[in-house]
Amino acid sequence: MSLHRRNFLFLVVLFALFITTTAVAEETPSGTIVIDQTQVMLLVGGSSGGGTLLLDGQSHSFKVSGLKLGGVGIQKLHLVGDVYNLNNAQDLAGDYVSWQAGITAGVGKNVLAMENKKGVKLRLRSSKAEGVALSIGVEGFTILDVD
Repeated sequence: MSLHRRNFLFLVVLFALFITTTAVAEETPSGTIVIDQTQVMLLVGGSSGGGTLLLDGQSHSFKVSGLKLGGVGIQKLHLVGDVYNLNNAQDLAGDYVSWQAGITAGVGKNVLAMENKKGVKLRLRSSKAEGVALSIGVEGFTILDVD
């Protein structure tokens, strides 16, 4: 792939992330979320971890399992963010997909905006990413076992 084509693809992904995160930013959050996961990638990768949802003063724990297409490396992510359109904790469970582009060399940053089939939206940012990884492509994860 030529450098020009790679740069164009990177800009398209960043524009898509900007549009998605701007649309979510106009809504009022229902709660907050923290996700810790480890990703291992070699063109196709997987991730696992868990997290905590804070909704109406109650804390709910959950598990995360994911798949990533397009990347190489290993990284540990600590994602924090807001949850939108969530009326009860169980609606958080489901599949989330997003285009993603990022680089981690020691410490990195990521921003993700995702939505499940129930209309629950997540706007996540990494407060901490450690490892060595380069990724551009589709990332998805499933939230399971919400307490």
